[in-house]
Amino acid sequence: MAEYALIFDGSNDHVVMPTWTPSSERWEIRVKFELSALALTYILGDSSSSNKRLYVNPGSSPDVRVQGGGSSHRVDFNSGITWQTGVVYELHVIVDYNGFDYTSELYIDSGSGPQLVDSGTDGSGAFSFEWIGRRSSATYGQFKLHELELVDTDTGSNSRLYPVNEGTGSTIADSLGNGSTDGTLTNFPTDDSQWEFVASSNNLVATLSPFTAAIQASFIPPDGSADVVATLAPFTASLTASHVLPDGVKNYTFDDLQFPADWTEDNGQFTAASGVLQATGSSPTGAKWVSTFDAEASDGTLTAKFNSGGDSAGFYGLVCRYSDTSNFWLVCIYILSSSEAELRLYRRQSSAWTSVQSYVIPSFGRFDDYDVSVTLDGPDITAHINEVEAFTHSSSFLQSATRMGMRASGTAPSLDNVRFVTAPEVPLTINDYVFRRSVGGTATVPVSGLLNVSTSAIEYRLDGGSWQTAISSPSTGPYSFDTVLAKGHHSVEVRLADDTDTTATANYISVVRVIAGIGQSNCSGRGDNLQIYARGAGGERHLLFTNADLYQELEDAWDSDVDQVDTVSADPGAAGSFMLRFAHHAMAGNSEPLGFVPCPLGATKIGVWQKGGALYTSFARRVNEVGGVDVVIFHQGESNSNDTDLAADYETDLNQLVNDIYADFGAITIIVAMQTIHSTSDGNGTTTGQEPIRLAQEAVAASNPHAFITASNRDIDVDVTGDGLHLKTDTDIDTVGYRTYQRYASAVGSEVEQSLSPNWNVYNGVEAELSTSWTVYNVVEQSLALSWPVYNTVQNGSSISWSVLNSVESSIPLAWSVESPNSVSRSLSLGWDVFNAVSQRATLSWSVYNAVDQGLMMGWSIFGAVSNSLQVEWDVFQSVDNEMSLSWLVGGSVERALNLSWTVQSDAFTPPRNLVLVLNSKRVVTVES
Repeated sequence: MAEYALIFDGSNDHVVMPTWTPSSERWEIRVKFELSALALTYILGDSSSSNKRLYVNPGSSPDVRVQGGGSSHRVDFNSGITWQTGVVYELHVIVDYNGFDYTSELYIDSGSGPQLVDSGTDGSGAFSFEWIGRRSSATYGQFKLHELELVDTDTGSNSRLYPVNEGTGSTIADSLGNGSTDGTLTNFPTDDSQWEFVASSNNLVATLSPFTAAIQASFIPPDGSADVVATLAPFTASLTASHVLPDGVKNYTFDDLQFPADWTEDNGQFTAASGVLQATGSSPTGAKWVSTFDAEASDGTLTAKFNSGGDSAGFYGLVCRYSDTSNFWLVCIYILSSSEAELRLYRRQSSAWTSVQSYVIPSFGRFDDYDVSVTLDGPDITAHINEVEAFTHSSSFLQSATRMGMRASGTAPSLDNVRFVTAPEVPLTINDYVFRRSVGGTATVPVSGLLNVSTSAIEYRLDGGSWQTAISSPSTGPYSFDTVLAKGHHSVEVRLADDTDTTATANYISVVRVIAGIGQSNCSGRGDNLQIYARGAGGERHLLFTNADLYQELEDAWDSDVDQVDTVSADPGAAGSFMLRFAHHAMAGNSEPLGFVPCPLGATKIGVWQKGGALYTSFARRVNEVGGVDVVIFHQGESNSNDTDLAADYETDLNQLVNDIYADFGAITIIVAMQTIHSTSDGNGTTTGQEPIRLAQEAVAASNPHAFITASNRDIDVDVTGDGLHLKTDTDIDTVGYRTYQRYASAVGSEVEQSLSPNWNVYNGVEAELSTSWTVYNVVEQSLALSWPVYNTVQNGSSISWSVLNSVESSIPLAWSVESPNSVSRSLSLGWDVFNAVSQRATLSWSVYNAVDQGLMMGWSIFGAVSNSLQVEWDVFQSVDNEMSLSWLVGGSVERALNLSWTVQSDAFTPPRNLVLVLNSKRVVTVES
């Protein structure tokens, strides 16, 4: 309903508009009006002919006529309605032309809904109108005009809409045009005495004839109090009804055929046409057509009915948490073809579109209505279509923004029945996506949320197990309790002890390996496009501890400074990062969820990352919040190359940083080899510049057991593919992400966080052998221990082998006892290769309580320094028939000693034939019996 009505006095005032001649084979006229007198009333006319008109005749033979020329070019509708004054009618004429005849329909709505009152036919002829409120040389009745719409179905640009919403002035504007089709008020008084204010959308009218009856109207208007008018023949009664929407509810329908007063056209133009909201005019630049309203809350459920209007391409839908045309969320119907479409979630951030979720719409129809809804709850965004859940996504981006609305890609799609309901205060909530670093395969993880009601206790259960008490007699407000979880994702449910139907569930409270990123801008991300990763085959998800100290699913910009708490590393330029592509390849490799902590800062040198500085302190605080860090990914060096710092100093600082990270957190550092940057960073090429800095990075990785480096990125020349400094293209970003993952996989491999302790008992014969083998690609933090008793015959042998490709911090003990009266038929042999430093010692000991028929053999090769000693001990209580031999290769210095000792505690001991010690393939000690 229009804001105002324009009063035509029935004398000579009228509105002159540019001549409207429908060009299509189907056209429509909609007009909303009130009769001020029961007299022949002309709604439309033409100055050139008294036979071009639309009139209403409320006389003894009531009818409606649309006439375009002589008597052969008209449609007469015998409406049979008992017209009344003071009643708002909507008259709707639809005319179809088949080349020979016009077929027409007339609908009249006076409050109870549009009713088809008549149809008619006519011969051919042209229709045109240029006046509102009179025809040439004719008298006419008084009436009030609320709105007039002229629809040219086949030629949309020829359509017009005159909502009477000015309240004063000398024109009524065509809201679909650019001013050239506005109407000019003629013979109206210069004041506003013939403008009458009408409360928007608040008139309900019902006509009952010829009987007298009571009437009750039920409705939900979008604003305030409303007038309810009931026409009771032969009397007219009027009353005022007060109606206020519930708190937190905003509701919009578009039957009043105008753009809602509290909506904003953020980009492009919009109008309500045929009871729906549509974009109009030419395509704007940027985010296409966007219109929004203030929902006054960031959390709630936004619903609407969408129709693509026959489009077979484009995307349109609900704008959520809108900041500006460059930053908002969009849940949209994305049309792939005339019969295929998806429901998608897009994040528009800094003018870039990122598709983060999608759902295939079954049996898509491009003329069908679809009910779309999106529920916004903190960081969680959940979308439904036709009441089917499509997807859920979590992100802190624009979490507090309160504007919602519509985005269209063209003028055909339409929106209707928009409703936003503020999320009610739920009794119990739980925070999802919380994670902690795995230590020994487990971690203590806090479970937290909000309690809004009184209860005797909060109960919880893990992964569908049994319920147990979490907090007794909790206070309302935030709550928290700890639980020990194994590595991986977990479902944690909480409920009220005295209302067990009130529950809340978190599905991604997790124990994970933690990855932190430090360095400068390329670790933060400066790519042209925000990057994505694919979840694991089982729905596994990477997690992010954001700069706002919040938990969510990993997404780009992963180093966003939105609501950043620890501002020492705030990076407002954060954009697309290789860290997301590293995460993608890591998930594709083994579906292992990881936790990510962003800590980089653009334009920083290696010196400011040293321990004791603000950046290292900030990094330490963040990783300690999640229980520590396993792997630090370091991308830096551009600033030191640009400033031609000495590569030797860079190597010293980087080596110290790696050592400090390992000493403080037990974490290894993966150095991302620097790409080829602009030529002005070449320095002298020997001691300064990008190539010496690269060599310094490689030297640290070669000499420091806690440092690793990716494959060379010299082949990525960002003078060609970027801005001379940053990884910009999707291809470059993905290449660096994949190479980082490759080094990560080889450096970490099978995680050994505290100890590998396989233990078993053998109570019967093992017919072939007992063998175990493994490869350790990372630090063994405490020990590798293997032990078993053998209570029966081992017919062939027991053999153990492994390779240790990094430092062993403490010791590798191996022990077993043979307590059987039966012999070990062949041998007990142990062999391994140690390819890096053994920090303390490797110890092997066992006791033999029976005969060893052939020998006890142990061998390994060491290719790095032995800091303390390699020691072997055993006791022999019976004879050793052949020999006891020990051999290994040492490729580096032995700082202390290689010790071999045993004790004979049996009088019946027979010495072995040979005791042999071999160093570097040369027999250096031989003790013969």
